[in-house]
Amino acid sequence: MRQTIKETVTPVDIVSVLTTGVIESHLRVTYSADSSYLDGLAKAALAAVEKEVNETFGQVAVSGDNSEYVNEFTVPYEASRIRGVVVVNYYDETDANIPIDTVNVVQSTQGYPAVIQINPDFKPTGITKKRPYHQTFSFTIDPKPLPEGLKQAVLMMMAHFYENREAVLTGRVVEPPLAFRFLCAQYKRPALRQPYNPEFIVR
Repeated sequence: MRQTIKETVTPVDIVSVLTTGVIESHLRVTYSADSSYLDGLAKAALAAVEKEVNETFGQVAVSGDNSEYVNEFTVPYEASRIRGVVVVNYYDETDANIPIDTVNVVQSTQGYPAVIQINPDFKPTGITKKRPYHQTFSFTIDPKPLPEGLKQAVLMMMAHFYENREAVLTGRVVEPPLAFRFLCAQYKRPALRQPYNPEFIVR
């Protein structure tokens, strides 16, 4: 079975998380005097942190497709972060998209990866062996809190961007501060893997 997943991320409001007072104190600036520029720096700094730790801290809407109908499948997310129920549909031989009633969809509440099961008593209609009819699924992942160490990393990267506004500085190469990588290393997540569905794709 081939599994394809698409993620739509609603970014975390990093300025609200850090607070303008903390940003002003760290950068030694008056926030209101340059708020648009500082908002942009905060977003860019958060993006740098997320890339460094291989994690997303905003809310994630997930939609996916299994290349064939199965009674059980896994998704590469922590089960405890799935909000509400997983919506599962399937396509019959006429290509009609048929929803499976949520009472027939059971999901794990703990562990990684999350396991989704279809009630064995549920019998899909309009499926034959002549064609591998597929399933679709969708759910929302709750935002992961931004740890204090990574808040500091965002502030450090903001300061780095604020002090080094040009892409190239004559005579010297400016890299992110070592403390930034030290802070991020504590929270770095291994590359995303799907142990039970090796052909899965996240796009």
